[in-house]
Amino acid sequence: MIFIVTQFFLATGWRSRAIAAMVEAAAMWAQGVLHFEEMIGHVDFNALALLFGTMVLVGVFREANFFTIVEVRLGNLVSCRVNLLFILLLFVTAILPAFVI
Repeated sequence: MIFIVTQFFLATGWRSRAIAAMVEAAAMWAQGVLHFEEMIGHVDFNALALLFGTMVLVGVFREANFFTIVEVRLGNLVSCRVNLLFILLLFVTAILPAFVI
């Protein structure tokens, strides 16, 4: 029953996926399906730390207008030709995270 209710929330978009997942985990814990230690064992803390660090870096870059500066410089580099700008932005967004992470 818990699974069906969660799938309903996810399918209808009535609540966000994160809230639906947390409510499902809490319901499973409350009904004794999973124990707290078992639930914590399924959490990948390395992935959480990586996501947290990435979000902090993105916030710092946004505050420093880093993304705007990169976009303006790339636009000036290709003289605002849309096709070249699109291709260059694809390469920059593929290569830049490798240096950030």
